[in-house]
Amino acid sequence: CDIFVPVLTKNFKGSDWAEQEVGIAYALNKHFISLIVEDITPYGFMGKWQGFRFKSNKDSFPGEINKLIKHIQEDFPEQVKENILSFLEKISRYEHSKVVFEMLDSYRPFTDEEMNFIFKKSIANPGIYKSYSAQSYLKKWLEEDESRLDKEVYQTSYERLNPPTTIEGMIERASARSNKIGRASCRERV
Repeated sequence: CDIFVPVLTKNFKGSDWAEQEVGIAYALNKHFISLIVEDITPYGFMGKWQGFRFKSNKDSFPGEINKLIKHIQEDFPEQVKENILSFLEKISRYEHSKVVFEMLDSYRPFTDEEMNFIFKKSIANPGIYKSYSAQSYLKKWLEEDESRLDKEVYQTSYERLNPPTTIEGMIERASARSNKIGRASCRERV
């Protein structure tokens, strides 16, 4: 793990394993964020860091999760960005891509390598490129950062994010693609 998050409840001290897990994480030099669910003060190795108070009632749960995520993003920005980028190919639901791209947008500007990685993974994943929320970010980044993308990545991304809306447009795009393929196969024969 990159970040160790012990959940402190009244049962934590009585657990056979919880304190040992904390000791192992401490020995491995892991980052800690103690999640205080009940009125428990972090102690032992965890006492070095202030805990994150978490209200666990169902009405405040979504807001509390968002606060925790923002706290982790602020304290560990590079690790979070790396994890978000590695998650791109695993997205299968539109609502997940919405959350991921909202988070990613807060990490701009990206390096050229990150831009190409994001677009390659996004155009290969229908859970992303078919999501209206993700599309809006990708189209905006495509327009703003066109020169930073590899030519082929830009072209494929543009086509995937801007499908033709008429029969004529579909025929034109298919014709251009087959001409490109024909020229490539002619070069192979020469």
